[in-house]
Amino acid sequence: MRMLRVHANPYVAVDHNGQLCGTCPTHSIEGGHTPHRREFVGAGLDREATKVTKQGNPIELREHAQDTAWSFSPEAVEVPATSDFYYLQRIIHGDLIPADKATADYASLKFEEPSIVFARKRSEAIARWVAAYGEQPAFASDPCPMSPQPAAPKSKAPAALVAPQGDK
Repeated sequence: MRMLRVHANPYVAVDHNGQLCGTCPTHSIEGGHTPHRREFVGAGLDREATKVTKQGNPIELREHAQDTAWSFSPEAVEVPATSDFYYLQRIIHGDLIPADKATADYASLKFEEPSIVFARKRSEAIARWVAAYGEQPAFASDPCPMSPQPAAPKSKAPAALVAPQGDK
């Protein structure tokens, strides 16, 4: 099966607190999903920064509320080019950013270095927030989560396809 190399695009959505929350759920056709467990491409729930704001009761689960925080991998991940074009649609829509020319070509997009795309998407997300709320979003003062990280020693273990999310 053809594999596509992509990055999560955290700038595709910003929550009510001005924090990045652009995630792309993995495709259920891939299998391996546990009931009440979600996985996301190149992103994961930040359990330390996520805060429960209203505790629900066992009878009415909708009363539970939380401010969810996300962490995003600066590394590209591989996803399959599924027959229903799920990930291709996510790339074209902008939820996922092509990490290489082959993936961009598959999506009929012009390839740009991901660092350039992230800088542009970050500026656009900040501009949308400022236009709506008249102030900088909370993430504006944070370093770009998608900035290249210092090179780590090469590992023989393959890169993870997705980041597990735990229970919903």
